[in-house]
Amino acid sequence: MTNNTALITLDQITHMPPSKAVDVLRNKDSLTSIIERVRVEATSEVLDVNQKKDRERMGSLARTVSTSKTTLVKAIKAAIADMETKVRDVKATCKYAEDELNKIRDEVLAPRKAWEEEQARIQKEREEAIFLRIENIRQMGNVQYIADLSELKDMANALEAMPITIEHFEEFVVDAISARDEALRSINDAIIHQVQEEARANALAEQQVTIAINEIRLIPTEAFSKCASEIALMISELKQKSMSLSADSFGDRLTEAQQAADTSLQQLQILLNSKSEESQGSTPITLNSEQVESATPAIKRASLVSTTQHQLESGMVSISMREYRHLQQCEAELEALKAFGVDNWSGYADAMASLNDRAA
Repeated sequence: MTNNTALITLDQITHMPPSKAVDVLRNKDSLTSIIERVRVEATSEVLDVNQKKDRERMGSLARTVSTSKTTLVKAIKAAIADMETKVRDVKATCKYAEDELNKIRDEVLAPRKAWEEEQARIQKEREEAIFLRIENIRQMGNVQYIADLSELKDMANALEAMPITIEHFEEFVVDAISARDEALRSINDAIIHQVQEEARANALAEQQVTIAINEIRLIPTEAFSKCASEIALMISELKQKSMSLSADSFGDRLTEAQQAADTSLQQLQILLNSKSEESQGSTPITLNSEQVESATPAIKRASLVSTTQHQLESGMVSISMREYRHLQQCEAELEALKAFGVDNWSGYADAMASLNDRAA
């Protein structure tokens, strides 16, 4: 090998048809002998690095190896360049075939796809309709703004009577049952709350009626310190109030309220009569049989204590004015105590038993 000649001649490769060059170059073993020849020729000379000409020779040999490399690489790339173009064309053809066949496949599947999409739409609408009915059931339990007890009971009855079956709710029947139970719990809680509220309201109304009746009963107690004209005015006002008593205010206790007003009127009238008497102190007061019957129990008891047989036969009794007023005061105090529940106090029953024993 000379300085002007490459270490290896690549004509046989560079002039090969691309298809043949590709076949030759597919295996690296086909290049082993060429590479070894380049190695032998480039390394067979013994050179002294201390000599200038030998150092220059080293550079020359290295350039020759690089030239051989460039020539070989270019020959390989030239051999496959045509193949790469063909590969690109084949890939494009493959893509075309793939697209066209996909179109044919999609065209064949189009009716089935349309059917499946329609079935999916129908299924979605079916499920949405069931979910809406379930939500409507659940919303029936939203009763915080309903105050009518009968309406709440009607809603509870409607829910209990509602058919929750597979026929109506299909695979969501468990969800429907759960929604109904949840709504029923909410409505039942509202019913219990409403009943409790009505019971409290009724108890309060009953208490107010009791207080109103007791106030009527206590009217005579306010008259003891008043003069005859003031008592007469109280009688007039109580008569007007008695005429205005109604079931709207007293309900089924209207009769009790009217009786309380009549009793208070009778007591006021008796007190007015006593106030009108000119004499005071021990002057006796005489009651006829009708007044005795309408008088308070304490007055009747006191009157009968000192009643003679003649007085019993004549229907008249006599007591002193002082005793009469004292008995009226005692009767008013007793009525006041009863009005505010003295009969529920501890010892009341024992006291009444002792009183009955003394009377016997």
